Amino acid sequence: MQYTNQEIIEGIRLHKKQILQFLYTDVFHVIRWYILKNHGSGDDANDVFQDALLVVYRKIMNQDMNLQCYMSTFLFAITKRLWFKELRRRRKLTYGELKDLEIAETEKWSDNDMEKLKLKLLQEHFNELDEEARKLLSLHFKNFSVPVITKAMGYENDRLTMERKYRSKLRLLRKIKNDPLYRKIKENDI
Repeated sequence: MQYTNQEIIEGIRLHKKQILQFLYTDVFHVIRWYILKNHGSGDDANDVFQDALLVVYRKIMNQDMNLQCYMSTFLFAITKRLWFKELRRRRKLTYGELKDLEIAETEKWSDNDMEKLKLKLLQEHFNELDEEARKLLSLHFKNFSVPVITKAMGYENDRLTMERKYRSKLRLLRKIKNDPLYRKIKENDI
């Protein structure tokens, strides 16, 4: 059976079990597939889906729900955002652990020396980017939202901003990764 968005919203508001069962049957398998494909586990999929349902529930209870798409699309979008945040959090932990290992393996360098070297490498290649890319990435690194960056850069829409930000980051990463110093740091030769 299919439900309209309004029926789903009312069902969630009234805690109707069949609506939740429908969402699990209709939407969860897609979310599970997405999370498994993107370095997650079945437990991660369950947790993220529960969190997404909680976001929807809160929006409904606060009467802050104005859907412009199907509920399944909305839930998937929330799930993707939550999973991205979780991966970013995990990467920070992993990076921190790797950084500790890297520094331990390169005892001839102090923490400060290694960080200065990495910062120098980043700044050198950042300065080689064109002015537009530098400005765009500077705003991004200062944690400005995409709509704010779109307005500051004078772009037509947020999608264009995200595309240009992605391409600029990619160019910067390529420059850094092609630098012999980066390869030495990566291989712990210094």
